[in-house]
Amino acid sequence: MKFFAKTIDPNSVEKIQHPYQKVLWNGLIGLLFVFFIALLNEYFWRIDWLDKLVRFLAIICVFIIGYSKISLVYKKQKTRGKNIGYLRINEDNIELDDKIYDLNRIKNLKIELKDFSGKFIDPFGHSLAPGKSSGVENSIYFEFDKTKIYKNFFIQNEEQFELATKLKTELEHTVANNV
Repeated sequence: MKFFAKTIDPNSVEKIQHPYQKVLWNGLIGLLFVFFIALLNEYFWRIDWLDKLVRFLAIICVFIIGYSKISLVYKKQKTRGKNIGYLRINEDNIELDDKIYDLNRIKNLKIELKDFSGKFIDPFGHSLAPGKSSGVENSIYFEFDKTKIYKNFFIQNEEQFELATKLKTELEHTVANNV
């Protein structure tokens, strides 16, 4: 069974906001500002037309917030991090970038599979982030000749995620039997 993925350095680029997140935050800030003006008008100014304007603006802000949140459910998180190489797993070795690691000499193999590009992650939750994953929260860790190796990698779709899940079980069993 073979597996191929791009390796990612998630710390190389700052977290990028989706444009709908910016609209959502602007709607929230606008709503707070409108409520502040409403309070000032109610306790100090008492201007009728301002009261109607504030209610209208509050409705607009709520609409913007709702639209942005619903839109974010179906948007994918921006991929953060730079592509720094590749991960190729074959029957008898693991290849990272241009280095080949023999499975018989690998110890403490741990493959963490969290997501793939487009996977729903808490779509209707309390988060203001997009509802679909970017697929970069996966990692591989192992020791080879007393050197610790750790890489994050990108999974493109659900089929590749399922392949990686099967491969993880096989590899961890194979490496555990090498010890």
